[in-house]
Amino acid sequence: VQNVRAVMSPPKEKDKDKEKDKEKGSPTSAQDKAASVILAKRMLYRETDRSARFEGGVTVTRGGWHATGGESTAWLAKDQGADCVEITGDVKMADRTIGRSATAEKALDYPKQGKTVLWGSPARVVDATGNQVAGGILTITDRGRSVQITAPEGGKTETIHRTEKN
Repeated sequence: VQNVRAVMSPPKEKDKDKEKDKEKGSPTSAQDKAASVILAKRMLYRETDRSARFEGGVTVTRGGWHATGGESTAWLAKDQGADCVEITGDVKMADRTIGRSATAEKALDYPKQGKTVLWGSPARVVDATGNQVAGGILTITDRGRSVQITAPEGGKTETIHRTEKN
């Protein structure tokens, strides 16, 4: 298919899931409820592994989260929506909801888990105040509120924190 706009709706929230969220004190965010939309020049869908391959430059959006790259593969859940979305080739990400941006060579996004893993030489995340972290692998968790840094083999990580004058 040429010039594609694929919309993957999130699964409908069940009443028992709402109750679990209330018990845990972690309500589902608007971004979790947003559909994933992928724009690309071409798409190839394979029913055997429920995957959709997007080529020719891709843009992926979900709520305030936005990513671009050269190619992407989305693995679809049985209940609805995307289980996992891989983006490769000069990946650039931005999340307006928390004021964070990132660059990487490859990203693997898990929308249902609120988790994104970035790989690069280095992968880099910058927040709205200019604080930044860089490493071989960055794992963004807790709906974007936390970043775990892993150094490349034999390499190092970088952390820059801006300080304010009192």
